[in-house]
Amino acid sequence: MGDSDIRAVDGITLDIYRGEFISILGKSGSGKSTLMHIIGLLDHPTEGTVKFEDRIMSELKDHELAVLRSEKIGFVFQAFNLLPRTSALDNVILPTLYNKYISKRQGIKKANELLEKVSMKDRIKNTPGQLSGGQQQRVAICRALVNDPSLILADEPTGNLDSKSGLEILNLLHSLHEVGKTVIIVTHDVNISSITDRVIKLSDGKVFEDKWQKHDGEDYLNNMEIF
Repeated sequence: MGDSDIRAVDGITLDIYRGEFISILGKSGSGKSTLMHIIGLLDHPTEGTVKFEDRIMSELKDHELAVLRSEKIGFVFQAFNLLPRTSALDNVILPTLYNKYISKRQGIKKANELLEKVSMKDRIKNTPGQLSGGQQQRVAICRALVNDPSLILADEPTGNLDSKSGLEILNLLHSLHEVGKTVIIVTHDVNISSITDRVIKLSDGKVFEDKWQKHDGEDYLNNMEIF
């Protein structure tokens, strides 16, 4: 801005471990969305190194990064980002069309199973406009899960929901953590961050606090595999 350099993220060093349940907490402009985009392999840092499952991301080509995002990372957005004229089922199926390891028949079967698990079996033919906000977010989470990713990134996943629907979504994300998924929630809400096991607080692009809330930090790390 003018003669000033604004660093969206500034000198952040983090290890994220397989199976963690993390919130990245900060006010608007703190750098949390940029950090999420870097973790999700959507953006490249101007300096430093990003490693995902022991691979250095700067060494991969764009199409390799796209495959990695498709197969390993599930994104859940505040705005849902569902195709408006497409049924709930077809919205969930969509990511499998770009996964060479999943056939069309397998994609349909997996999508149906996921929607049934989140009590959406009777709404699979409905378009997003025919669903409530909470139902749309459940469809979006199923879409994020259909390729069986190891990492779930949720950007303000309850921001457009009423309190009841928001609680249902948080319970769903918590259940994903309990079956071994690595779940990272980006939020400005302290109440949401209180349900996660680890909170990373950002301000002006820097980490000013990184703490575990329910476990002794050292013992917790010793029992986890680095992600």
